[in-house]
Amino acid sequence: MKDLRNDPQAISQVPATKVYQKEKEMAKTPMLSHFKDLVGNDLVMIYGPTRAGKSSLAREIAKEVLKNGGKVFYLDTEGSLDLMDRKELGQSYRYTPLFEEIENIVRRLPELDVFILDSVGLPILGKYARANFKQRGEAMLSMHALLADIKDWAHKKQAIAIVINQDKSTISREETESGEEILEPFGGKGAYFVKEILRLIPVRRDRNITRSLLLAHDCRKLGRGAPVAEISITADRFDFSWKLKEREAPIGIPESSFKDFEILINEASTDADLDKVKNQIPWDSLSPEQKKTLSDLGKEKRRQIREGKTKEAPF
Repeated sequence: MKDLRNDPQAISQVPATKVYQKEKEMAKTPMLSHFKDLVGNDLVMIYGPTRAGKSSLAREIAKEVLKNGGKVFYLDTEGSLDLMDRKELGQSYRYTPLFEEIENIVRRLPELDVFILDSVGLPILGKYARANFKQRGEAMLSMHALLADIKDWAHKKQAIAIVINQDKSTISREETESGEEILEPFGGKGAYFVKEILRLIPVRRDRNITRSLLLAHDCRKLGRGAPVAEISITADRFDFSWKLKEREAPIGIPESSFKDFEILINEASTDADLDKVKNQIPWDSLSPEQKKTLSDLGKEKRRQIREGKTKEAPF
């Protein structure tokens, strides 16, 4: 009997529904439809730090497509999904951390509504960490070739591909001369194969909720830092709110995320705490009013922390 576990074609054996047609009509899903409107039949990359909610977002998109009769293939390279999620996705899910297997699967992808790769960075890391200088260049070229193959598949099959990635600093721990983390996606020139790059940043992370902002990073019609969407994750709920209207970004971040930053500033008890919040705030995404409010609040909090000192550090 043929082993279907390593064969993405296995998902084509799932019975087709009236929703999925030969002309590749898009499954009517709120989340995926927004990304489809943004990128079309192409490749979109979502990257960011750990625990920002990247895999949660990808998982919910996959589930929504399946529930609406569409076809999805979720290739998990990190073991990001738990047993319950894997069972729910069924034959539409595959886990492998081996880059050679990932390459083979991508080359044989069938017709789908969406292909999700979660993630592209980690499989390369193993090769990258063990390689010499020359081999590291070859490893990066392998990643670029994989992204090119995914882009070709999206064009030929008239579908969308979503690739999850990490910050460059998350993988290689690189910093600028001033000590700031490098906030570019891992992979360097591999970004040339991606039509739109979005960055997911955590705004609030505690034991009750994770709230994150999806911001434009390298997009053709959106300025860097433009708010694209907001997600909120709790133990029993996932909320997704798209902020673009006809590809026009709103002015400023959503009120819920803005309030979270106010709370973080007010909760800071040391200069180090305040500096951490300051570096976390996506200043380029704020409206002028939001910038002034948070800046004034930060300066006042800094004054309170340093009460008794004559010199005030700029927030």
